Amino acid sequence: KVARIINNMGGNVVVVSTADASIPTGEILYSTPSYTLERLTKLLGYKTIKMEKPGVSDIVIRLGKNGGPKGLIE
Repeated sequence: KVARIINNMGGNVVVVSTADASIPTGEILYSTPSYTLERLTKLLGYKTIKMEKPGVSDIVIRLGKNGGPKGLIE
């Protein structure tokens, strides 16, 4: 559902997958600060972490055990 919300905002979702290990709460990893990062942080309410080794994506969103922000995807 979060991928659909990002698409509706005009974002480009590249991959949706399930990780082997889980994290307790969501987080947003980024390579460079941007308007998109600001918007996603406000929308999702997740903490942001700068990536040490940026990959293919500029922004990576990890949902965590809670599955997404309450009220946004329910």
